[in-house]
Amino acid sequence: MKKMVTLFLIFIGIAGFYVAFNKITEETIKNYEPISYDEIISKTKDQRDFILFIKKDGCIHCENVEPIINEAAKMTNIDILAITANKEKEQNSLVNKFEISLYPTIIFFKKGIERARIVGEFDNQELQKMIGELKYEPK
Repeated sequence: MKKMVTLFLIFIGIAGFYVAFNKITEETIKNYEPISYDEIISKTKDQRDFILFIKKDGCIHCENVEPIINEAAKMTNIDILAITANKEKEQNSLVNKFEISLYPTIIFFKKGIERARIVGEFDNQELQKMIGELKYEPK
């Protein structure tokens, strides 16, 4: 009887760990697409519509807005692309070309041309307002 209770408790523990692990994994899935500096330049030359999320490793404000970016990626048909500035060998080119002064920076492109940006931490309402104003299509 004691062995059955012990086995039952072990089974419950393993099941609980599995559920918790899956929940954590689901929450950390990124719905935006990582991109390189060269790919950004290519998309602007190709006159594409996209939203660029420029972040930096170790930036708490970047981490705070990541769930907002992920939710927007699920809700719109626009490509939401992300680049981690301090992981790019072209970091200086990126910072200079797009005049990055703070992280995170969100740049909204229409036909390859910057139309708007949000600098610093933002909330979902601010992001959705900008997406609506620029007439990006919902899913």
